[in-house]
Formats: sequence, C-alpha cells, structure tokens
Amino acid sequence: ARGRFRAVAMPVGSYTVVATFNGFAPSRRTGIIVRVGQAETVDLRLAIAGVTQSVTVEARTPLDATGATDSARIDLGLIADLPVRGRKFTEFMLLTPATVQESDRFGIVIGGQRSINSNISLDGADFTDALLGNQRGGNESSFFFPQSAVREFQVVRSGAGAEVGRTSVGFVNVVTRSGANALHGEGFFFNRNRHLTSANAFDEKLDNQQNQFGGAIGGPLVKDRAFFFVAFEQNFLRVPFVVKFQDQAPGVVVPAKLAALEGEKFGSDNPTAAFGRLDWRLSDRHRVNLQYTFSRLSAKNSNFESPQLDAAEEANFTRRTTSHSVKIGLLTMASPYVVNELRLQYARDDRAENPNTLGPGTVISGFGSFGSDFDRPRFFDARRFQLNDSLTVVRGRHALRLGIDANITPSRQQQEGRIQGRYDFTSLANYNAGRISRYRQTLPSSNPVEQYYDATQRELALFVQDKVSLSSRVTLNAGLRWEGQWNPQPPRS
Repeated sequence: ARGRFRAVAMPVGSYTVVATFNGFAPSRRTGIIVRVGQAETVDLRLAIAGVTQSVTVEARTPLDATGATDSARIDLGLIADLPVRGRKFTEFMLLTPATVQESDRFGIVIGGQRSINSNISLDGADFTDALLGNQRGGNESSFFFPQSAVREFQVVRSGAGAEVGRTSVGFVNVVTRSGANALHGEGFFFNRNRHLTSANAFDEKLDNQQNQFGGAIGGPLVKDRAFFFVAFEQNFLRVPFVVKFQDQAPGVVVPAKLAALEGEKFGSDNPTAAFGRLDWRLSDRHRVNLQYTFSRLSAKNSNFESPQLDAAEEANFTRRTTSHSVKIGLLTMASPYVVNELRLQYARDDRAENPNTLGPGTVISGFGSFGSDFDRPRFFDARRFQLNDSLTVVRGRHALRLGIDANITPSRQQQEGRIQGRYDFTSLANYNAGRISRYRQTLPSSNPVEQYYDATQRELALFVQDKVSLSSRVTLNAGLRWEGQWNPQPPRS
C-alpha cells in the first residue's frame, strides 16, 4: 500500500522488475545487477494508463544505501580475464585496497591484521581452515578451489554486520557459479616448458615445466527447476633448483659423498580441485542447494625458496593434502514476509609432511646441510561440522534478521621439531675430523599421547540485525552478536 517492497536471499545475477497496478501502465526496470553482499535500490514510477502503455527503464549501477561496509568486489569479468599463473582465486584479493600477502606465508592480510584473523565464506558456509586458519588447505601457494567455479566475491575490510563472525578484521564472501536453462561450458590449457624458458640469474637453463588444464560446464536437469554445474582443474608443475654447497677455503677437502649430492634437482606441485553444485527448485516456496568440493595436493621437495640451495635434496620433504566438503542448503519462504535459510556443512582436511629420508639431519656452518629433514614428519587433520540458520522477517520499514551459527571442529596434529635428531658442526673441517658441536633431539614423554594435539573446539554464535529504511537515501543498521568459544584444555597431572 505504501509502495515499498523488498526481496531477500536473491541469487547474484541480472534481473528485470515489472510493476503493475489497476489504472496505471506497467513499469519495467531491466538490467538490475544483484551482486554479492550488496543490496540494489530500485525506484519504480507508474504512469496513468492511456498516457503510455508501458515504461521501460534501463537500470544504472546505484549506490548501496542499505549497507555500511567498507568493501570491494571482484566480479566474473576480472576473474576470467586477468592473468594469474597459479589460478588461485584468493590472489585476486590483492587488487583491493589495504590487502597484501604475507611475506613468510601465503595468507592474505586485510587491514594490517594477521591472515589467520580473517574469515572466508563460500556460498554462506565457512571455508576457513579449522586448524591453521586462512582458506581451506592451509598456508599453501597452490589452489584448493577451481577458479572457473568462482562467480564473484567481496572483500569486507570493516563494517560487517552482526551476522558475520569469527573474525577480528577481514571477511571474504565468495559466490560460486550455477547452471541455467541454457547449457554453457568452457575449457583451458596452459603449457610452459624448458624451450620457452630463459636462463636464470646463475646463467643456468633448467628443466622448468608446467601443464595446467581444466574447465567447467553447467546446464539444466529439469527446465526451470533443476540445474547442475561442475568444474575441474589440474596443475602439473615442475620447478627446478640446483643444490650447490658453499665454497670452501683452499685446502679444505669436500668429501666425495657430499659432492655427489650437488646438481640439478626439481620440486613438483601438483594440485587437483573439483567442484559440483546442484540447484533444485522444489516449489515456489522451497529451494535446495547441494555442493561438493574436493581438492588434493601432491608436492615433492616442498622446502625451497630460491633456484640455488646449500641443502641437499635428501634434507627436503614431500607434502600430501586431501580435502573434502559437503554442503546442503534449504531456502524456505514461509510467507511473503518471512524467509529462512538453513545450511549444513561437513568438511574434512588431511595433510601430511614426510621427510625424504629417515634418520638425523646434519648442519655444517659455512657449508650447508644434508641428511634428513629433522623437523618432519608432521601431520594435520581437521574436521568441521557446521549448522547455520538465518531467519529474515520484513515488516514495514524493518528487515529483521536473526540466526544461529554453530561449529564443532575436532582436530589432530603433530608438528614437533627435531624428532629425528640434528647434528651441528661449526665447519667442514670439524665435520671431517668428527668434532660435533651440538646434538639435539626431541624425545617423547612417558605418555606418548602427549606428543600430539588431539582435541575438539566448539563455537556458538547468536545474532540479530535490523535494517530500518528511514528514507530512500538513509538506512539505519543496528545489530548485536554473541559468540561463545569453548577451547580444549591440557590434561592435568
């Protein structure tokens, strides 16, 4: 009656809005783009019938007057067209202001805070590593989600509403692509080999290879009701490096068994990522979304940061990672004024880092290192059980949103260093003479279980948020969030 309308929980995309009323000509607004994390204001004006039969207006991009967030968006055009060698979509976050990458890890820093303090949401479900923080898969340079499945995402630097939690600063809101009535697909292949690579800074032309391929396809299962979308990406990356120990003073003899460890070696980084999505419109009031995400990483000789090292290949390690997640969502329109969004998620991440050789490692000052990687083996296993439910009630000028977010994250890890022992020598001459400077090794206590972390963290959050339209240009946002976190406690002796 007051000419006010609001549509909530709308999928991102392009829309047309048509308004009709007795005695007036229809009014049509086309080209309305709904983006992630943003509300679009649409003003409709009706003309008296007879003056004109219809009014069609092409929408322009308006200012979002309903939100108070300091944020930036990366849309499908940028994701599809801008070059990124590793196809790790989170690197596009670096295009937004006040966002950088950590120098010692691969996490994304938002607003100057540590990367593990941010939160990443994928279609409303938590995509954060439950044990180590950052995006799922841990602090890796490899992708753990197919870029071809990402439609757009929003980077919120400050001002997030009460429904966003578990972050001191920084929230990344990701929306995936879905199928439609028309069948669409894409594919790609990228190749780099030694014949296309110039010599490095040491005037060495090494065997550098990369083959990356994948694609996506989406379409209808049942026209206007059920749709599918799948994406897959694979990378085979071979990065060469040279083992060369530090030069010695004249007269110092390098043992033949150590000299034999030098030469060209290579590390591999072979991630696999797949994503599947099913959208089913059960009725005009119910919509179901089912998603499955899989990723796997096989990486050989993961511990090198430059093309020339003074550490032997045997002192390196191999990394294995596997990740699965299943999410189901149910959107229910209980009435024209009440909408409920329910999401359930189960995620599992298993990571292992194993040394190339077993036994103690050796470090010689002024020469290099060989033997085992004494800081391995390591393993990290994490689970996430999540329930998220949000209820939106629209009445008059108010859009009241309240909900619950519960997470149970059992985890297990072992990352104690020097388990295999470490020999230290002050010089190669002392090594040749058998004069050990120091030996270090971590030994388990009387209770072997205590060398592992094996516990469960529980989190519960309740929130209420109200958006009040004071006028067509002013919106009042008021929210309250309560969070509880129950951390595991160490055993008491």
